[in-house]
Amino acid sequence: MEKRILLSVLFFLLAACSGQSQADTVATIVAATLQANPPAAPEVTSSSPAALTGVMEGKLCFPSEGIPPMNLYLQQAGAAEPVVVPIAQNQTAFSAEVPAGTYTAFAWLPDFSFGGSYSQMVSCGLSADCSDHTLLSFEVTGGAATAGIDVCDWYGNPGDVPLPPGAEVQSAPGSIAGSLSYPSEMIPAMQVVAFSADSDTWFVSATADGQASYQIDNLPAGEYFIVAYLFGGDFGGGYTAAVACGLSVDCANHSLLPVVVQAGQVTTGANPADWYAPEGSFPANPVP
Repeated sequence: MEKRILLSVLFFLLAACSGQSQADTVATIVAATLQANPPAAPEVTSSSPAALTGVMEGKLCFPSEGIPPMNLYLQQAGAAEPVVVPIAQNQTAFSAEVPAGTYTAFAWLPDFSFGGSYSQMVSCGLSADCSDHTLLSFEVTGGAATAGIDVCDWYGNPGDVPLPPGAEVQSAPGSIAGSLSYPSEMIPAMQVVAFSADSDTWFVSATADGQASYQIDNLPAGEYFIVAYLFGGDFGGGYTAAVACGLSVDCANHSLLPVVVQAGQVTTGANPADWYAPEGSFPANPVP
């Protein structure tokens, strides 16, 4: 401070002797002061960068009594590879931290024989009136959670669920097996039919009197409905929601349950034991 005052007095004296104007004197003093005391550089405070990852959460569904092991694929728009989340047996929900961006979500069984997705059908309510299986895109925001990504549409047509890069689809056929029963003391001979849920095709296994089990082999991977018919007629018993309910008087839902066939595997427990469904509940016997 003393240095500044001495400089100012000195410049005023010099100006008086030299005949400088007051304005010139002030300018000279300011310049000299700045040169002697340069201003400090501004302090830069860096703010923390925006979060680069977010969390997505959702439910897992499957058209059977349990949820098999599978792989969940979270595909970011523009990314070459999806984020893969392994799903364990009977796991009903997931949570995954992923880079912020736009995503679609789908799942495949390990052998890529059957796939499901988060689609327009899920947002529609998964009812019989919902027929759009287009995958839904959604945003994951950095530092936030995106919920409701329910991978529950397993009802689309081939090609509706994309295959991840490098997927090797197994083409080996599978099988369906189960036990047989009949509301009498004896189990008669039957024609057990597996109706494809994806096409108009069907497969049959003939059984003998007293036979208590069946197995239908060489089935392409996919979904099927099982009905056992008495030979030569349309009277049949189905593998229905009433069977899963226990066939008690309180089990009033006689809808056929879908049975999932995986490539190279035998799906068991498809027991066509519902002989109590109202007439017309099952398709007519397709076997001549």
